[in-house]
Amino acid sequence: MIIITLGLPGAGKGAISRKLKSFFKFQILSSGELLRDEVFNHTELGEKIKEDVSKGCFIDDKIVMDLVEKHLDFDKDLVLHGFPRNRYQAEAFAEILEMNGKRIDMVLSFEIEEQEMKKRLAGRRACLNCGLVYQMDYFPPKDGKHCDECGAELLWRDDDHPENLDIKIEEYKKYTLPLIDYYTQSGLIVPIDGNKSTMEVYSEVLASNSKFTNRSF
Repeated sequence: MIIITLGLPGAGKGAISRKLKSFFKFQILSSGELLRDEVFNHTELGEKIKEDVSKGCFIDDKIVMDLVEKHLDFDKDLVLHGFPRNRYQAEAFAEILEMNGKRIDMVLSFEIEEQEMKKRLAGRRACLNCGLVYQMDYFPPKDGKHCDECGAELLWRDDDHPENLDIKIEEYKKYTLPLIDYYTQSGLIVPIDGNKSTMEVYSEVLASNSKFTNRSF
């Protein structure tokens, strides 16, 4: 089963992806985490990514596609988080799937009010060691300060600061909304109310496709 998640930052894509991993053993494939891993490990590619980000440049689509394709495991159920980001990536991914005899089962479009997004991101903290993301009001770490998985201190990511949120909204309108139209034409879009609690959203996701109840994962 292959699921794509789309929506504004803070809409719950990461939380739902983790639940699908926990309960159904989905592999989470996050393009953002793949890029951050390259930077964290100081690879040659990571240095280029870091330089591009510092200049305010978008990461080249070919770099993203190469990283995603390298980590794809079609023997597992996949939930894609933060990918694809534009029409080019969507079409390139469709070609990869076709070559491997696979197809997208559904595209979850998480809908959230902009004010709710800003509220959630104000409380979002990230583990820069293993990449896990927490929301201090809705999905806090057990001790309130450190990652449950690796124990590293949680930090407020630079791109979650208030001065960057309007940029995120504009990027969503410029790149993600056309993607939603693209997948709507294919009949794959499933609207999800991201303003609800995590468990309510999760229940809505499970009810959206009979494969969750009719298939043994």
